[in-house]
Amino acid sequence: MKRSVPYLGAFMLLIVGLYFLAFPDALTDPTTLVSMGSIAIAATLLIAGALRDSFRIGSREFDWNVPVGIAFVLLGVSVGGSMVRTALAASGAMGWVLGVGAIVGFGSLVWFGVQIARDTRHVDLGAEPSNARAVGVVLFAVVSFLAGVAVWSVVL
Repeated sequence: MKRSVPYLGAFMLLIVGLYFLAFPDALTDPTTLVSMGSIAIAATLLIAGALRDSFRIGSREFDWNVPVGIAFVLLGVSVGGSMVRTALAASGAMGWVLGVGAIVGFGSLVWFGVQIARDTRHVDLGAEPSNARAVGVVLFAVVSFLAGVAVWSVVL
């Protein structure tokens, strides 16, 4: 996990930069600034967490997984909160479906970030993840995708 995280952070910074390049008027919108600023901070934490083994803040020392976990929590809260706000402004059933989907989807990202920061048994931070865990993650992703398609087809 540690090897691939800086690429995700760099990609996120690139997306934020391209967004402000394409939409310069967004710099005056406070909601966009909070969302994009949170994504940029999360990207910086991902890059910093992957490049160092530990961080010292005052007398406390934190392992690399703490800033990476905080980055995932920040990303889930900022993007999920933005999507819920957009969903509540929409009218009809699709707004509610989008809102519930955002809460569930980005809630799981927040949960995953907390598990990474705490280095619990739910995440495998080792250099070589186990095959059983990799198969479980792939199955979970497939089932989640199929459930999303099923909900989408019922609503539409």
